[in-house]
Amino acid sequence: MGFRVKAQGWPGFHVRGFCVGESEDRHGRYKGHFRVITVRRLASIVFIYILIGSLGQVLAAGSYTWQGTLQAGQVLYISDNYLNASVTVLSRPVALIQVGNIPYFLANGTVILGEMELTVRPLNESAMEVIVQSDKPFSATFWPVVVTRTVIVNQTNETMIRELQALVNQLNATLQEKEALVQNLTLELAEKEKEVQNLSSQIEILREQITALERQNAELKTNNSLLAENNTLLLAKVENLTEELNTSRALILQLNSTLHEKNLVIENLAAQIQELNEENVKLKRQVSELENRLKTSNLTALQARLLNLTKENRELKAELANLTSRYNQLKAKADFLEQQNGEYRQIIQQVMEGESQQEEQSYIEKAKKERLVGSVLWKSLIGSVIVVGLIGYGLYKKKRSWELGGL
Repeated sequence: MGFRVKAQGWPGFHVRGFCVGESEDRHGRYKGHFRVITVRRLASIVFIYILIGSLGQVLAAGSYTWQGTLQAGQVLYISDNYLNASVTVLSRPVALIQVGNIPYFLANGTVILGEMELTVRPLNESAMEVIVQSDKPFSATFWPVVVTRTVIVNQTNETMIRELQALVNQLNATLQEKEALVQNLTLELAEKEKEVQNLSSQIEILREQITALERQNAELKTNNSLLAENNTLLLAKVENLTEELNTSRALILQLNSTLHEKNLVIENLAAQIQELNEENVKLKRQVSELENRLKTSNLTALQARLLNLTKENRELKAELANLTSRYNQLKAKADFLEQQNGEYRQIIQQVMEGESQQEEQSYIEKAKKERLVGSVLWKSLIGSVIVVGLIGYGLYKKKRSWELGGL
């Protein structure tokens, strides 16, 4: 016999059949795959109960006809011989589907019931497949059963009673299994009730914890306000410290620049000290040489010579100072003269530019005047030519008229 499986979800839809699986398609719609009982299977199940009810009538009649149920592919033995049970599948399979409280007989194909799309197609000669697609979630309940077929053959009453007794034993075993299942479900229900009680106690504990957390939240809010005030004071202090820090940074920068200058001075002094040390070493060497000489020469002559050298050294230093001051004066004078020379160059350049512009302007005016004089001369020449021509023409006419008059 089969077992009972219930798929929980949204109410309003129940399908009876073999469960294959369920999934969600790429459009987000819920899809269920079910193997359902065909009409002939349903008829065979109903026939079993009718057969049990009419068992006494069959025994009394003494007929040689036996009617039982066989699964597809099973073998029926009769008098040490066997007969293969054959099953004929309808050319157009039909599935029984119950939606809500309304049963539907669906043939092979696709049909739309409400907001659901149901597709029925045969898997093999003993099972159907149903595909349910819906935009909304749905629930399904399944009652799988043993698929059987009815075969009618001629046999004795003894064979029929034996087969019917086997069927009754099978139904009793199924009933015992169902009772055991009910007992298991009862035990599970008791365990669930205990779990509910445990959950209730845990909920009470959680409520107490929530109350304690709410109190802690109120305390934390009070502490938060105090911390906000302290934060404001700290921000003011931070601003003051920032200003002091900026002042300190400026002072540090100034000190760094002063320190840099001092370092330069120290480096120069170190260089001078090094030079003085070297000069001191040279003087010590000279003193040692002089001491060695003093041992072999006249001390008075050497002292006189030293005084002369010292005097000459002073005179040379004074002369060097005079030359240095004179050099500085000459350098300042040269710089002054170079500056004046630059100014004079600018003035001369400006004067030359002005004179060149004046010369260019005068040249242009002169050219204009020469052009004007030339145009006047040409006009005068042309006028004189015209006058001479007119005078000559007049004299020619008078001469001609005089010659004609003499004739």
